[in-house]
Amino acid sequence: MVDAVTVDLWYTLWYQRSSERAEFRRRKARVWSDCLRTAGASPREVRASCTLLAAERARHLRDGTPWSPRLAASWLRRRTGLRVDVGAVEFGLDQVVARIPLHRTPGSEQFVNRMRRQGRRIGLVSNILEETASSIRSRLGEEKIAGWFDALAISSEVGWAKPDPRIFWDCLRRLHVSPANAVHVGDLPVDVEGAQAARMRAVWFWGADRWSSRADRSARRAASLDAPRVRTWTEAARAVALARRAHR
Repeated sequence: MVDAVTVDLWYTLWYQRSSERAEFRRRKARVWSDCLRTAGASPREVRASCTLLAAERARHLRDGTPWSPRLAASWLRRRTGLRVDVGAVEFGLDQVVARIPLHRTPGSEQFVNRMRRQGRRIGLVSNILEETASSIRSRLGEEKIAGWFDALAISSEVGWAKPDPRIFWDCLRRLHVSPANAVHVGDLPVDVEGAQAARMRAVWFWGADRWSSRADRSARRAASLDAPRVRTWTEAARAVALARRAHR
């Protein structure tokens, strides 16, 4: 039977509207620009360094490898020679995360409560590439979401990122549940691919599709994956129930 459900965070449990996401990105970019200028970079070097950072971040996202602000600052220092203050970068990004607007996807709390009433443990499996894990944990607490989880696996903390199955196994180890008895719910192809590589069953959540970025929407539509697609948390609960029956 299904003893545990793991879920993704961004555009699965919470989301931002397009204007909010754009402002979030601008504020994070401003933190890096300010820290680069403080390190002595010229305006041209700031622009070039930010371009390099964006390209490297995209590579890590594509490859499914973890990348934190601390690793990014170290990488930039090696690449450009600029001694960026890591502490200042992390502090600035933490301030941004603390103030951004976030919205729960409709029905998410009811889904978690339903899973708990049915005796299932709940885990979070999330790739966090641009923010610190501590800021995300703090925001989970402020949004009254932290208490939903029995275990958290955040890529920058555990050292693996989706679709690497090891990030799922790390969460399941903390939940004391085998992959065969667990289902993952997430919005991106890496969620489905990673869960299946970990020998879990996957539910593909499209409920926040209208708020997500054009790139993420394109990735969802281009992928051909064998997993149930759901657009509401009620449908997700049904998919978990069907996964249990299929396993019997």
